[in-house]
Amino acid sequence: RSSSLEAQLASESDTAHADTLHFLEYLLGKVDHVETGIWRVNNLVDQMLEMTRLDSKQTYDMGLTSITALVEVALSRSVDQCQQKQIKVTLDCDADLPDIPVDADEIRRAINCLLDNACQYTPPGGDICVRVGRDASDVVIEVQDTGIGIAPETQPHIFERLYRADEARRTHTGGSGLGLSIARAIVEAHQGTLTVI
Repeated sequence: RSSSLEAQLASESDTAHADTLHFLEYLLGKVDHVETGIWRVNNLVDQMLEMTRLDSKQTYDMGLTSITALVEVALSRSVDQCQQKQIKVTLDCDADLPDIPVDADEIRRAINCLLDNACQYTPPGGDICVRVGRDASDVVIEVQDTGIGIAPETQPHIFERLYRADEARRTHTGGSGLGLSIARAIVEAHQGTLTVI
């Protein structure tokens, strides 16, 4: 009887231990979910504040800037995000690009918005290519990725504030729907254009 009782107690102890582990795993999953929600809210608030700042900004700190160097700085700030998804990023710059008058911090911010968007919607193992060149008298920066793409009927709307082409993608990526709006506002303040093809 003694051996049988000990075996029963050991079995009950193992069951209680397993139940405790399952409960702790459940709690950790809930904590991760809450942390993700907090990050998304913080990101949305930050971008709304950024959009408000751009709306009220009257002047930009313009100065002649190497566009190649500016793009390289923007890429360096996005490299960790891309590496986490094993996304290969390449930079293709024309030689002898002229320095151009821009607010370097703002244009770098716009480029990073484009890179963040490309990284969010490019699956692991994909590619992002950034090209910098000239088109007539303009300097052109292109960000191309192997992501999920944008349906032609939604392309005219993607620069609208808080517009989401697909509600399901917002849940998956945690995007706010403001990144491309911020990029467009910055580019247009520099008398440039931002388009999708």
